[in-house]
Amino acid sequence: MPSLTISFKTNPRMTNIRHNNRDLTEKEWKSPEHSHILRNKSHQNIVVKQLDIRELYEKEFGPALKEYNEKQKRKDREIKDYYKHVGKLDTLDQQREFIIGIGSKADWDELPEGYKLNIGSYLAKYAQDFEKRHPHFRVYNAVVHLDEKGAPHLHLNVVPVATGYKNGLSKQPSFSKALKQEGFTEKGKFQLMAFRNNEIKVLEGLLKEMAVERKQVGTNNIKDMREYKEMMAKLEAEKEKKLNEIKAEITSEVSNVEKELAKKKEKINTLEKEIGRKTQSIEQYDNIIHSKQESVNKLDEMFEAKADKLELLLAQEEAINAINEQLLKDIGIKEDKNYLFTKDFKVEERGLIGKKEKFAVVPIKIFEKMLYQVNSKPLKQILDDFIDKVFNNSIVKGLKQKISQLTGELKRAREQLQHERSVRIAEQKEAKKRMDSLLKEVQPARNLYDDFQNYLTENDKKKVFERIEKHKKLHREQISKNRNTNDYER
Repeated sequence: MPSLTISFKTNPRMTNIRHNNRDLTEKEWKSPEHSHILRNKSHQNIVVKQLDIRELYEKEFGPALKEYNEKQKRKDREIKDYYKHVGKLDTLDQQREFIIGIGSKADWDELPEGYKLNIGSYLAKYAQDFEKRHPHFRVYNAVVHLDEKGAPHLHLNVVPVATGYKNGLSKQPSFSKALKQEGFTEKGKFQLMAFRNNEIKVLEGLLKEMAVERKQVGTNNIKDMREYKEMMAKLEAEKEKKLNEIKAEITSEVSNVEKELAKKKEKINTLEKEIGRKTQSIEQYDNIIHSKQESVNKLDEMFEAKADKLELLLAQEEAINAINEQLLKDIGIKEDKNYLFTKDFKVEERGLIGKKEKFAVVPIKIFEKMLYQVNSKPLKQILDDFIDKVFNNSIVKGLKQKISQLTGELKRAREQLQHERSVRIAEQKEAKKRMDSLLKEVQPARNLYDDFQNYLTENDKKKVFERIEKHKKLHREQISKNRNTNDYER
């Protein structure tokens, strides 16, 4: 019964999926780190699973990410790319790679190739059953390499899936917590050791099915693992490359943030200037309102005077016409064209064509006599009728309506001006309040200055000034000393 060693290694962070899947360029194939690969035998490699890790992240963590983002009140707290987000954290594991090898290079230099292919099939079976044994791990890439000069080995890439988180996403990729939820409750490195020992027992069982016994060697005895050394060196180089990419990305993000900050500052300066212009416009508007108020008051007074005068003229004109006609009627004058003569007086028509009016022209003595003969009651009734007619006239009604409209507008203008005046008064009171507060804060200093001027002699004042200058000098020396110390430390 042959005996072979079992090697079970893990890398917590870095991996090279393109190397594992032999997805290499011609230039990469010719590089020294791939010289140990027998390219004509790569078709013998066994591909167990090949998934895009980002698709796996979307499937496993997508619902939890959506739930987390919906709870955020601020947009900047949302996580857009969870895979990228995890890659920047030290507390979570973006993925894990296990490298499981059977035997050493010296062993396989002696064993037949068919035996190597058989071992490869058992490693593939181990990878296929991995998720059944470990429900908190998702395999996204698993390839058995049989095209290298050394031992057959399996590259097994997994994503840990731990649940039950109260902070952040309810489901997160934590290797240690995933192991703990599977029953590996040991602390620190002992947890990984317990997991490794468990997997080696599974591998021992597979070897027994092939009638192969496990060869026990020290865990640090890697003198026959040249391939593993080369692979780890390559992974370290890949790790360095990845770190440089992350640094470049962070530098770019910082630069973008600085540019955005500069834009924000520029916008703030623009807004401050705009506020200054608005403040000046408000003051100008206040002056315009004051000027408009004075104009409105003058127009108000002028309009009221014109309206009163118009009403008086209309009433006077109608009353005079009515009295003239009634006088002519009472004294029995008969008209005859333009000039109709009686014994002592005549009637004349005066005015433009279409607007002529009749006037009785009599000597003053006869007019005084006529006053005693005239019946005043009909005259009063005629006068009242004409006054009613005047005030019911459509023109006068229109004027009244216009007066009412202007009165309403004047009232609204007064109310608006009164409101603005109240706002200005409130602002003035607030400014006076702040000024009083400042004066109150300054008053102790003013009192101290008055006491200094009134109660100290010139000699005392000179001493005080000398002490002040001394303290100022000491203060400047201390600042200079601190600055020199900081420059030296840098």
